[in-house]
Amino acid sequence: MKSQRHSAIRELLVKTTVTNQDELRRKLAGRGIHVTQATLSRDIRELKLLKGPTGYALPVLADGE
Repeated sequence: MKSQRHSAIRELLVKTTVTNQDELRRKLAGRGIHVTQATLSRDIRELKLLKGPTGYALPVLADGE
């Protein structure tokens, strides 16, 4: 379940702008993935998502990672 959730989060961030955790939670719920705020915070930390002025973004990987 966790890997499916992480994949869904990555896909959402590539396709749409996500400005905050609640918006991300709602977008995941729209895909049938219901999570608590604590789980979402943990996922954000594990995925090493970046938070900028426009919202969340995937980290940029260096060559070889």
